[in-house]
Amino acid sequence: MNNRKRASENIISENDSLINDFIENTKLELISILPKCYTRGYPVFSEDETERIGRKTVENCDYESIIIKNEEGFKNDIVNIRNEYVGQKVKLKKSDYKKVLRIPDKKLSETSETIVVVADCYIPRHGLNFYDSSGRLTGFLEICFECNRYKTAGDVPLDMIVLGEELSSIKKVFNEYNLLVNN
Repeated sequence: MNNRKRASENIISENDSLINDFIENTKLELISILPKCYTRGYPVFSEDETERIGRKTVENCDYESIIIKNEEGFKNDIVNIRNEYVGQKVKLKKSDYKKVLRIPDKKLSETSETIVVVADCYIPRHGLNFYDSSGRLTGFLEICFECNRYKTAGDVPLDMIVLGEELSSIKKVFNEYNLLVNN
């Protein structure tokens, strides 16, 4: 066996071990994100607009990021999200982890404290919670499947998550768990 093939097998073996350790020590939870709804009041005027004759209220609902960022940025040890906008939560079965994770082609890099990729149409309706073995929330990934963008907070191993063009595989998992929120 040549040295290149042996080195390749060692990398695959090392990566298998890394992802298996991650799967063993991390709990993943799929969540749906609820819209933020509010009521706005508008004055109603007479036809000639000289007299105020009443008030009309309209309810608006928008999907917004639920990640809370303070003035210092995100803190590595604390993930802050607006829990009042967290909808359904479903623990991902360990057998389904590899549907949202991929084996990286190199050793796992340090997790990112903050990644923000946002478009004007960013309307996140889905997220992944990452818990350590003691059940502490260590990372959060929210996703907008409309524009294929995402935001993270805390420790999210982006080199293991299937993102970008491949977000469709995560979308399929949300659909399998009946958590796919459509507009």
